[in-house]
Amino acid sequence: TANGNVSIAGTLTYEDVKNVDSVGLITARNGINVSGGNVTIANDFDVNGHTNLDNVNVVGVVTASAGFRVPDGNYNTNLISVGSQEDFIIYHDTAHTYAENKVGDFRLKADTIKIQSRTGVENFIQATLNGAVEVYYDGSKKFETSEKGIQVGTGVTIETNGQATYTGIITATAFKLA
Repeated sequence: TANGNVSIAGTLTYEDVKNVDSVGLITARNGINVSGGNVTIANDFDVNGHTNLDNVNVVGVVTASAGFRVPDGNYNTNLISVGSQEDFIIYHDTAHTYAENKVGDFRLKADTIKIQSRTGVENFIQATLNGAVEVYYDGSKKFETSEKGIQVGTGVTIETNGQATYTGIITATAFKLA
């Protein structure tokens, strides 16, 4: 029994201790079990190896240097959620991937937006800032906007003033001229 502070300049080994107050490094031979209360870590926390955490609440930034993986699930499980009421969610079931926005607009912001095949070989839709919106079929452009209006394929141009230009053979059952 010691009254007051005890200083040891070396290693202290002891068993069956209920309270440990240490300034410096603690090494536990058989793990640490916290059955009541909380664990507070004031600085960096480094875990080597695989760690299972049931519920993690992070205040701050999460950086994942080797990727972030969420296994297959559905609307209610295994999803990435943003917003206090799961306002925006991304999830994948075994066959499809979903991005769902529950409030407001769904906005993509970029100078060029491309919707492409998985391999990136074929465009489906491309929208360019201060330029055209293009729609493709089987990799071939079929519809395009321009400063004058729209162009469908290579044969039809309709301008914003109502003027239309047709190239090629025109088949019609009736014409009305103004």
